[in-house]
Amino acid sequence: MYDLAIYNSADTVDANTLFNSMNTDISLISCGGTRTFVVAKLGYFIKHTLASKYYAHLWSQVNSADILHSCFLKDGIDMSEVGMAFRTIVLEAGGSKDSMDGLSMFLGREPNTQ
Repeated sequence: MYDLAIYNSADTVDANTLFNSMNTDISLISCGGTRTFVVAKLGYFIKHTLASKYYAHLWSQVNSADILHSCFLKDGIDMSEVGMAFRTIVLEAGGSKDSMDGLSMFLGREPNTQ
């Protein structure tokens, strides 16, 4: 919400005043006024949040390469059959089952990380 308020404003925005105002409105806790500059500390949070997302993205690439080479590139395999199996076993479970369990079940073995 904060970034939308900044980037959608036609006028110049005081980022610190806007943050303090929104924080007080949403959390009902004051930041201590305009002299605290909490906005300047958001970089730390964003840096570490994005780092974890990038790490997860790298693992998704490893797992997708394993699926591609193990299931979709086999000679004579029916792509629609494999795709439907992936959909049924991995995707349909959603968040009700651990994703690695679904992936292991789909592959018939533990994922290969090599």
